[in-house]
Amino acid sequence: MVKCPMSKEVDSLDIDGLLVTRPVPIQGDSLWRYARKGVAMYDRILSIPDVDRTVQAVHKLPMKEAVSYFFHQGRDLKPGALEFIRKRESTKFGNTGRKNRPHMVELTWDQLSSQGIDQLEDIYFTPPGMENLISKGAAINTLRQHYTHITHYDDDPYTLLLLARHFPDVDFVLVEDHSTAILLARVDLSEYPNVTVVENLQDLL
Repeated sequence: MVKCPMSKEVDSLDIDGLLVTRPVPIQGDSLWRYARKGVAMYDRILSIPDVDRTVQAVHKLPMKEAVSYFFHQGRDLKPGALEFIRKRESTKFGNTGRKNRPHMVELTWDQLSSQGIDQLEDIYFTPPGMENLISKGAAINTLRQHYTHITHYDDDPYTLLLLARHFPDVDFVLVEDHSTAILLARVDLSEYPNVTVVENLQDLL
């Protein structure tokens, strides 16, 4: 999947909530996890395997994936996303929790390119049945084998902080949404020196 030669700067970019709007800008799964486990949810130790990125076609989509596909249609870019992509001088890859199904792959590429984002070298989609967090980590691990400086951008504190601890040599940028303050309320960010928190992508320009 990695197509480019060694480069000094590469960006790993989440899509939903970062480049593309969410219908409700919160981290529902992470809020539910936080309600059950509190700040202890960030203590998890990750094991990240190699991941087969082959697009997986099925005759009939599982109901959960069909609903997800429906709600991912018609989404606009987030304000400032296009400006950030165009001005940021780096090699860029998508790194998303969207499933690695033909319909979702096609929808995602069309959604981005039709609104002006055509600068991504490739997009790492999540294999069905795999946790988004693990898929994103495996993608970052692949990029680490080819690039000298990686920055991953995400809007989910749970995903980002666990990956930041697992990859201390990678920089991470957390873009805030309506749930960030709750999810970070009891987190000591000084323990994550490779993490930067911003209100929006424009803050980085």
